[in-house]
Amino acid sequence: MQTYQDDIALLVTTYLDAYFLKRDFHETMKLFGKPLTGFGTGLSENAFQYDDFIRLFKRDFAEAPEKIDYDITQMVTHQIKKDLATAACQLNIKTTIMNQEVRFNFFRLSLIFTKTDQTWLIHHMHISLPTDAHEKDESYPIKELEERNLLLEKLVEEKTRSLNQALKQISELAVTDKLTGTFNRNRIEEDLKKEIQLVNRYHNQFSIILIDIDHFKEINDSHGHMAGDNMLKEFATILKDNIRETDLFGRWGGEEFLIICPETDIADACNLAEKLRDAIATYPFTIKNKTASFGVAACLANDNYDSLINRADQALYNSKRQGRNRVSVAQKS
Repeated sequence: MQTYQDDIALLVTTYLDAYFLKRDFHETMKLFGKPLTGFGTGLSENAFQYDDFIRLFKRDFAEAPEKIDYDITQMVTHQIKKDLATAACQLNIKTTIMNQEVRFNFFRLSLIFTKTDQTWLIHHMHISLPTDAHEKDESYPIKELEERNLLLEKLVEEKTRSLNQALKQISELAVTDKLTGTFNRNRIEEDLKKEIQLVNRYHNQFSIILIDIDHFKEINDSHGHMAGDNMLKEFATILKDNIRETDLFGRWGGEEFLIICPETDIADACNLAEKLRDAIATYPFTIKNKTASFGVAACLANDNYDSLINRADQALYNSKRQGRNRVSVAQKS
């Protein structure tokens, strides 16, 4: 024969399953009657009416949606009257936050039940956590919980910082040439298309400089690909040290580099190209002194991506055809 103890014990586990395991707000609230009061671990968790419980439970479910495992270590029930009963429980609970297991031992739960129309409902609840240190405004000591929360906040901050750093590194790798550490072609193409859009929309001006290392194949053939890689790195360093802060440059492919010069007309772009040509020609390379050929083109009103690159490439070809180690300007189309 089922006793009131069985009914109360079943209601307690039903409540704990709904609240801890299922994290189901609606199923949890079905187990409470009106009027309803309760006290938690601080003044902010005191509930003097049914609406207070709704607010607190909605907050709890939003802040901690994951399942919370529990183990009832002790439960004592007592029927005060035919329609009035109490239950005192001691629990061990655990959950996982940011891949860290969190445990609370000796979690205490006290409940008062009333019976209406053969149905037991919860009308008062009190939860507490055992500790020695507490503040005067706490309905029960919560310093242990606060210390754990501080630890969790620190862990979350560290995890977030690590994640942001990893995302930053991934983003940088996606636009960086692995060998030279400069922007790769994808990033340069993206910036180039943006500059062309600005020209078309706001009539801005900008120029590009296409650079090719002269006789680069000789380095690979005579000294090996590692020597060629080292020369590419040295070229990238020369360019980086001699361009302006507003200029963007990267490896275009093979032994070619491309520089985007915002708000720069063809004359100033040619002056920069000559500066770079001289810096390269006089640089004491590790293996063998080298030179480079340059093709300079200013973006015109009727230019698109393909036409601008083609004109710079044609200017570069003219520099090579005329003996290399020189700067040539693209013809207007």
